[in-house]
Amino acid sequence: MTVHEIKVKKLPELDDEFAKDVDEDVESLQELKEKIKNHLKEHKEADAKNHKRDSVVEQASENADIDIPAVMIETEQDNMLKEFEQRLQSQGMTLDMYSQFAGTDKEALRGQMKEDAEKRVRANLTLEAIAKAENIEASDEEVDEELKKMAESYKLELDQLKKMLDLQGGTDLIKSDIKLQKAVDFLVKNSKAKVSE
Repeated sequence: MTVHEIKVKKLPELDDEFAKDVDEDVESLQELKEKIKNHLKEHKEADAKNHKRDSVVEQASENADIDIPAVMIETEQDNMLKEFEQRLQSQGMTLDMYSQFAGTDKEALRGQMKEDAEKRVRANLTLEAIAKAENIEASDEEVDEELKKMAESYKLELDQLKKMLDLQGGTDLIKSDIKLQKAVDFLVKNSKAKVSE
């Protein structure tokens, strides 16, 4: 066997030019390092905050005395299955393909989601009860602010987005989501429980 050629991959120099190539908003390698460091710190803080919020909601819902109609859990299982199917499609797979690889079927998957579906429903019912008890509402200004963020995210005109959502009853869902988030904020603010972070 004869070796005709040996190729060596040359890595770029870690300098200011490299930093500008990676991120056009920075002028130097030091600036890029600081930006990455700050991004990681923000990400870690957001994770810790989300963990605390999730733990407080889970604790409150476990302590809540709620009778959950079976149909609500079944509906949530259907929703979770649709979400799972959409995630698969975004990766170029279908539910049938996944089922073949995993050696399972749609009903078995749906069954595996039952416990999480019950937790979700219980958490939402708990948050709705807290929102009602504490007279927590979503203001028109808060809804408008959320709509502006969504329009930016989807690169749509605000009026165009509002029309689309109005046809689907979407503004009511946004109002409900904001109300539930405010109930979570209320829970976290008033939580005396020690939540490990």
